[in-house]
Amino acid sequence: MGICAGKSQQRENLVTDIESIPILTQGTLDFNVKISGIKVKMDNLPAGKISMKIGEYDQFETECSKELYGKLYFKQTHAFQMSTTEEQLKKQHLIVTLLTPNNENIASIQINLFLIATGPQHMDYEYTGLINKKSQQGKISFDFKIAQIIKVSIVPQLMEFNMNEPLIHSEYYYSLKMVTSVLCFQSEYSDAFLNPAYQKNQQSTNNSAQAKQQVIKQIVYKQSGVEMTVEVPLIEISSSSIQVCLWYNEQANNVTSGMNKTQHTLIAETYFNLNQIFTQALNSDQICENNLKVYKILYQQTNRRLWNHGVLEGSLNCNLQVIIPTYLNQQIVGVRTDKGIQQGSSVVNSGKMPVKEIQQLSQSGQQLLDIQYKIQNCSSNNLFLKSELKNHQTVQLNTIQTILKQSDKQSIICFEYKSQQDLFNAQKLLIEIASKLLESADQQEETIREQYYVLIKLILNRGELSLNQVGFSEETEKTSEKLLKFKTEIGLNYQSFLYKCLGIVLQKLKQKFLAENERAFVEHFFASAYFKIPEFRTKIIQSVQRADDPQIPEWRSLTKQTDEITNKEFNDLFDWNRHFYEYLTKQPKYICQHQQTDGNYQLGRMAEENWQKRHCLLLFSQGVV
Repeated sequence: MGICAGKSQQRENLVTDIESIPILTQGTLDFNVKISGIKVKMDNLPAGKISMKIGEYDQFETECSKELYGKLYFKQTHAFQMSTTEEQLKKQHLIVTLLTPNNENIASIQINLFLIATGPQHMDYEYTGLINKKSQQGKISFDFKIAQIIKVSIVPQLMEFNMNEPLIHSEYYYSLKMVTSVLCFQSEYSDAFLNPAYQKNQQSTNNSAQAKQQVIKQIVYKQSGVEMTVEVPLIEISSSSIQVCLWYNEQANNVTSGMNKTQHTLIAETYFNLNQIFTQALNSDQICENNLKVYKILYQQTNRRLWNHGVLEGSLNCNLQVIIPTYLNQQIVGVRTDKGIQQGSSVVNSGKMPVKEIQQLSQSGQQLLDIQYKIQNCSSNNLFLKSELKNHQTVQLNTIQTILKQSDKQSIICFEYKSQQDLFNAQKLLIEIASKLLESADQQEETIREQYYVLIKLILNRGELSLNQVGFSEETEKTSEKLLKFKTEIGLNYQSFLYKCLGIVLQKLKQKFLAENERAFVEHFFASAYFKIPEFRTKIIQSVQRADDPQIPEWRSLTKQTDEITNKEFNDLFDWNRHFYEYLTKQPKYICQHQQTDGNYQLGRMAEENWQKRHCLLLFSQGVV
C-alpha cells in the first residue's frame, strides 16, 4: 500500500507541437520561480551535484551531495523572478544536468518551460547516464513552482455602510486593502462623506424633534474615485484577502485646533477571501478590453458584518467590479515524467486490508484524487461535466468523513488491528491522504476547501497517529528490522507532514477572514503543534517570556510523584521530543529530509516580533499556555 507509480495510472501524452497551442496571454509576463526538493537516485554514484539552466533567465548549481540510502539529497532551494512573453516561454527549456564532483557530465534532461508553467509542478524523470563508461539507469525528482504575477483591479461600484449607532463625526472615508502572507497593499481614501446631521455644538442630551430627524446611520457611496490595482503572485491568491476599512477624520471634528491635516481613525472593517472572487471570475466568460483578454465580474456581497476590535459595528452591502487578466496557471495535481503527465501518486492498497474501513478509505481516497485530477483538466466550457464531477467529489468527501469518524474503541478514535504491519499500513495511508488534501485544499472552491480542512483535522485526531502509536520506545526497537524500518519511514513522513502543516498555518495567521472550518483547523493545529513540534513550543515559550521573568520549571516532560499519584504515564502522552524526535533525529535520513522541508524557515518566521502576539493569543485561547 502507498503512493507509488503503477501501470494503471492515467497518463497524458507529451505535447510535441507546442506552437499549435493557442496564445492565452498578451504582453510581458512576470513570474516567481522556486526550485526545491531535488533528489537523485542512481546506482554506483557515491556523490554528485546538479546544474540547472532555466532558459535564458537564470542558472545555478547545487553543492555536492553524498549518497544516502541509495539517493542524493540536495538541500538547496533556488528562487528568482523572471520576465518573458508566452511566445518566448514556448521556445525556452529547463536543462538539468547530473555531474560528478569533478564536473563530469553523467546525464541530462530537457523540459520545455511553457509545459512546466502550464503543467504539474512536480517532476519525476528517468534517464540513462554513464558512470565509469558503463550505462546506468537513474531517476531525478524535484519541484519547480512557477507562479505568474498578475494585476488584479478592484473598482467599487456601490458601498453601503449600515451602522448600528448614529453617525457622530463630521467626515467619513473608506479604503481598500489587499493582505497577502507577505505583503499589504492599500488604496487611496475615498472622497469624504459629509455627515449632514453633524453639528459642532450638538449635545448628546438634545432630544428635540429636529435632532431625532437628523439621526443618520447609513453611509452610501456610488462613485467614490477609489480603485485598487495590485500585482500579486498566483500562489498568494489562496492566502490573500480584501479588506474594506471605514474611517472618520478626527481632525474635522476639532475645527478650533487650527490644523488642516486629515487624521484618519478606523471605525470598522470587514474582509473578503480573494479566492472566492477568483473562483467566480474564472467561472465567467472572457471578454476583450483594451485589446486584452480579461475576466470581468461584478462581485456582490450583502450584510457583511463590520467589526472593530471584536465589537459588531454594523453591516456592509457592496458591489465590486473585479478585472483579472488571463494567465498561465500551473497544475497542483499530477506529476510530469519523461513519458508524459501522470495523474499522480496512488493511495490504493495493492493487497487486501483486514480492516474493511481502511480498505474503503483507501478506495475513496483514490477516487477523490481521480475526480480532482479530472476537474483540473476539465474544459471551462463543459459546465455539465464539471458540475457532475463536483457532485461526485462531494460524495467522496462525505464518505471519507464518515469513515474517519468511526472507531472500534471507546477511549480513542481508532480501529483495532491484528498486527503491527496492519497498523503501520493504516498510518501510512492516513498520512498520505492528509498530505494530498493539504497540498490542494487552498485551490478548491470555498465549500469544498472547508470539507478538506475538516478531513485533515479528523485525520490529525485519529488514534492511529497518537504518540503512543507513532512514537518509539525500548520495546519498539525490539521489533524486526523490516518493521522498524517501515515504522521509521512512517515517522519521517509524519514529521514532514507536520512541518508542512505548520508552514501553511503560519501563512493563514495573517488572514482575518477565514471560513469557519478553516479557522477551526488553524486553531486546532496550533494547539496540537505546541506538543508535537518541540521547536515550535520553544519559540512560543520564548515569545511569552521576558528577560526579567523568573524561571518557571516545565513539568510536562518530568515525572512528578506524590505518595499516591504517579504522573509518568500522563506526561509520556505529551512528550513528543523524548518518544518521537529523539529517535528520528538519530536517523541520517532525518537530516536530509529536515533540510529539504521549509520547517526551519517557518520556525524562523516565528521569531519576528509581529508574529509573536498572534501566536500567543491563539494558544492562550486554546488553553495551551
